[in-house]
Amino acid sequence: MRKIFIWILLGVLVVGVGVGAWLYNSLPEMPEWPEINPENAVSVHTIVIEEVKGLGKMELAQYTFSDVVNHSIQVDYFPDPKVMLQVYGETVACVDFTKIDSSDIHISGDTLILDLPSPEICYSRIDHERSEIVETWYTSLYAEGQKVISQAFTISERKMQEAALQSDILGRAELEAQETLVPLLRNLTQKQVFLHFPNNREASLGLLARPVDTLNDLTILATPRQDTLKTPASVPNRPEVIRD
Repeated sequence: MRKIFIWILLGVLVVGVGVGAWLYNSLPEMPEWPEINPENAVSVHTIVIEEVKGLGKMELAQYTFSDVVNHSIQVDYFPDPKVMLQVYGETVACVDFTKIDSSDIHISGDTLILDLPSPEICYSRIDHERSEIVETWYTSLYAEGQKVISQAFTISERKMQEAALQSDILGRAELEAQETLVPLLRNLTQKQVFLHFPNNREASLGLLARPVDTLNDLTILATPRQDTLKTPASVPNRPEVIRD
């Protein structure tokens, strides 16, 4: 009886191995784990033109900046959320020709004098394709942690604009206007052309003048253990464009 049981068990094993081999050869090969290719991305957009506006502004000077930003928010009793950014951006100055009317054009004999409005900051923006987040500390402990990064970018954008103003980008715009417009108007009118700018220039900060959310009341998500806290890496000193 014992021998019969052993033979039956061996037979079942042989049949099982045979069925398994047949199934293995019959089933299709499993596909390899796919790789993510950004070129195969599918994006659906719903774009609505909300406003069409003629600007009439001539860009005359562009300053390009790079900035290493160390931004943190002080929090009582808990580690301060901090972020280090490598930021690249630009600030552009322009003249708004929509502010010119017939009273700003003066012709006397073979002389033409054109009164132009003061140059202004046309825009200041960050190149997000080149900029990057170098390191963050403790931002995941707070519900508003990601806002610390957004705030750092916003402040960096404003600092670039302030640096451009301190570096006299508006004066450079006046020089560029002289070099660009005077030859053009001279050839068109066959007169001696002079450009006149107001003595008191006012820089328009535009949307960048808005106050920055200070994020003083951060909502804590987790309480870290004391032995898990790490000290942020020291940052080498670098020359500053602007110091508060």
